[in-house]
Amino acid sequence: MIEKLTEVMQRITFLEKDLELQKHILRATPTGEEEQSRETLATIADIKEKLEACRQEIKALDPEEYNRMIRFEEAAAAFKERAKDREFVTVIDLNTHVECRIETTDGKSIDCLVKAQDTQGEWLIMTVDGDVMTFEPDQVVG
Repeated sequence: MIEKLTEVMQRITFLEKDLELQKHILRATPTGEEEQSRETLATIADIKEKLEACRQEIKALDPEEYNRMIRFEEAAAAFKERAKDREFVTVIDLNTHVECRIETTDGKSIDCLVKAQDTQGEWLIMTVDGDVMTFEPDQVVG
């Protein structure tokens, strides 16, 4: 079952990258190229259907993993929503090869998937548990 689950997750990763590429193609399509736009939109719809089929396959294979996946998707959407009108001076995630952790003044250490500090010094983080949190500058060490 773990091998099948891994395979489906890899398919999702591939499909998500393809979806982003198709969205880029759609945005780059010149005005007046309606046929190309229709084809790209059809491709996007097809990819979205395949993604949903993969999600349902994961739900059938491992409902707990499915719920975890949904939790992180919702957390990512919440993070984006809270970040949309802010200007960040620092953004650290697992791809930056820097430890992603917040040390609070009350002695807590919170591991995160992403943390971003805005121009006011406030930190917005998404934890490894899928929680989105905000910390004022005086709540964070360093």
